[in-house]
Amino acid sequence: MKFALLCAIVLSAATAAAETVIIEYPDHYYVESTGTAEAKSAPSREGSAPPARTVPAPEQESRAPAVAARPVTNFDNDPQPVAPAERRASMEKEIQRLQGLRSELMTPREGETADQAERRQREAEGKLRKINRLSSELLKIAPGQ
Repeated sequence: MKFALLCAIVLSAATAAAETVIIEYPDHYYVESTGTAEAKSAPSREGSAPPARTVPAPEQESRAPAVAARPVTNFDNDPQPVAPAERRASMEKEIQRLQGLRSELMTPREGETADQAERRQREAEGKLRKINRLSSELLKIAPGQ
């Protein structure tokens, strides 16, 4: 029992006095116990490993605009309200334009791949959604106004 206790004390003292070399690599760490500080330590492996390169972080400040910020809201020049008749006419014109674009997109093209056809059909569906949205807004505007 005394022998085990003596071994534990000696081993704990030897372990506590051990010298540790820690080498940091870009993707991992290397830890080496080289023995006691009084004893001749093992040769360091730091010289064999290439030094980690520090990549400078991009500066966030360099992207900041040089012009001072200006307020978005201008209370001096209030925009004139649009007359319902003008709004209705511009919405009808936009609906006609979108219908023309949609009809062009719906026609198949020669030499078109399946991906291109699918993309064209998605664009046509998007135009149809815009047409439907504008049509519902147009119905909300009273025709006599």
